[in-house]
Amino acid sequence: MKMLENKGKRWNDEEEKILLSELENVDMRYKLEMQKIAEKHKRTLTAIKARINLIAYNFHKEGFEKEYIVEKTKLTEVELEEVITKNNINETNTLVYNLFKDGISMEQIIERTKLTHQQIQEVIEVKQKKKHSNEQKFDIEDIKNITMLAVDKALKRNEEEIQLIKENNAINNARFEENILELKKGMEKISNMTEKILEKLT
Repeated sequence: MKMLENKGKRWNDEEEKILLSELENVDMRYKLEMQKIAEKHKRTLTAIKARINLIAYNFHKEGFEKEYIVEKTKLTEVELEEVITKNNINETNTLVYNLFKDGISMEQIIERTKLTHQQIQEVIEVKQKKKHSNEQKFDIEDIKNITMLAVDKALKRNEEEIQLIKENNAINNARFEENILELKKGMEKISNMTEKILEKLT
């Protein structure tokens, strides 16, 4: 299905311009219109909304008036305020964590960000937990990939053995059927074991 072939791909300036032009005559209250735009861009509706929010925030940082941003992005004033607040917080939190990683003292971080000692500690703890969680997820994905690779190799090896038995005319019919049955049981066992392992890892 090619409908979402741009899912996850980077946006470029040209695509942003197209999006803004498409928003000129759109009423954001009508989800159907937004869904059509998403389909044109071969992206999800969530991705389109996220990009609109980012464009709005970038307009804000460039100094455009809120009325202009609302007109261009079709966000409501309330939605725009939420976007600005959320992104300001995210940028501040990122700054705090980067300063912390660079070994900047707590006093200097407080001076730079105007946050309290407690707020800074909370930001650092949340960022560290998120980083640790992402690393664990990455490790699990590695394990899954390695497991599936091993299973694929084992199944391929069994299939090759089955083919070899078929080609070997010296084996009598009874022995042939017995070997085929044993190999198929082995393949089924490997498949079941893999499912159980992946369930535990998920």
